[in-house]
Amino acid sequence: MHLSVSHPLRPRRRSLNTARVAASFGLDVAPADRLTIAEDLPVHAGPGRITLFTGPSGSGKSTLLRAAADRLESDAAAGGPPVVRADALTLPDRPLADALPIGFDAACALLSKCGLAEPRLLLRTPAELSDGQRFRFRLALAVCLAQGGKEPGAVVCDEFAAVLDRTLAAAVAHNVRRLCAATGVGFLLATTHDDLADDLAPHHAVRCRSAGPPLSDATPAEEEQNPLAGRRSLGPLFAPDDLDGRISFAGDLRLTVASRGDWPAFADWHYRAHTVGVVRFGVMLWHVRPPGVIGKSDESPSTAEPVGIALFCSPPLSLRGRNQYFGTGSRWTSAGLKAMNAQLVTLSRVVLHPTYRGCSLAAPFVAAACDACPFPWIESLTQLGQTHPFLERSGFVKLPVEPAPSRSSKPNDLRQHSALYGAGGRGKKKATLSAVSHAKSRHAAPAYLIRDNRSAPAVLETNRLTRRRQELEGCDE
Repeated sequence: MHLSVSHPLRPRRRSLNTARVAASFGLDVAPADRLTIAEDLPVHAGPGRITLFTGPSGSGKSTLLRAAADRLESDAAAGGPPVVRADALTLPDRPLADALPIGFDAACALLSKCGLAEPRLLLRTPAELSDGQRFRFRLALAVCLAQGGKEPGAVVCDEFAAVLDRTLAAAVAHNVRRLCAATGVGFLLATTHDDLADDLAPHHAVRCRSAGPPLSDATPAEEEQNPLAGRRSLGPLFAPDDLDGRISFAGDLRLTVASRGDWPAFADWHYRAHTVGVVRFGVMLWHVRPPGVIGKSDESPSTAEPVGIALFCSPPLSLRGRNQYFGTGSRWTSAGLKAMNAQLVTLSRVVLHPTYRGCSLAAPFVAAACDACPFPWIESLTQLGQTHPFLERSGFVKLPVEPAPSRSSKPNDLRQHSALYGAGGRGKKKATLSAVSHAKSRHAAPAYLIRDNRSAPAVLETNRLTRRRQELEGCDE
């Protein structure tokens, strides 16, 4: 089967609060707006096969698991093998010794293979078990029911072995492989844990990622390369003496230079336009797994995963906040435009993967990205600036900018609203936002923030190199 899965951005249930969020961030514009999880992804699943979906939380593995299970259930409705969703089973109110609809000896053997070999547990009902024990019983019951048709079916299990300690999880995974071979029952499993693959030995695996489309081993393999190869390193996000009190993996976060080509992997996580303008500088945040984690080394391609990006773009022609801060007007000479482009950039895109949000990483990441940016002044115009102080915590100053008085009787007039984002002008042909950008931002009131970046290490180094070059040119003369 090939899976194409996406989610509509519009909420299933509307309320005043969902309308406020959607309008502020342009998430409720067109019914066709969707978040794509996978497109034409090959997945091999069914009886006699173990199909494993892995990846971090929120990467789409559970969505793909459900989509694959829906396909198999459609086949089952047409007379195909049964599909049993372990998570949806209603547990019987009987002791485990009587709970499986098969003979006692066969039930004991199946319960043992699912990690319930302790005789005292056979006297307990599922309600008396721990979460880990109930998971193992659900697995046994699902395998039993999957064998109840004319031919073996398939068991679907999300968060496989998530509530088990890792030794027990490995034992259960090993026995699932044996059950598949012995009974012909198939397994569709999803887990965040990479340590079960060796014992499961899946026939087919799909690896979901924090950024970028999922990878299927049914796709013709390309030679894997270290994703950090060829990238200019900017060092760790945190210095070794700045790790106290931070999240445990803070020391594993690394920074590299990014480019416009890195943006598509993060575009779906940005609340507004998925396109980006002229990129003058960019920084990528990586989570690099240390040696010894899931049996990998730092040189392994799968141990470094991109989790954040910051892009600095060419500034718009004129912004009210900028004019107010620098005391400039909206008209520019060619010399003035050249000077502005040489000294000012706009922090146009900042995205952290949802898994890494709420970990107090946004402000340090933006501050580090600005420190590496070789421009003396950095501005930002963002709706998030009204609700989240991470830019101010990273060295920006927020300006209380009043909108220009409207000259139109129409609310959210395209031309008037375009002026907020630096579009417009006084010529005969005035530039405006695109229809899509206007639709997404028509209810927004973005905040203007500015950072004096003249003391940043990258700017100081650029100035030093400029002075040195000028000195050498003077010597040549």
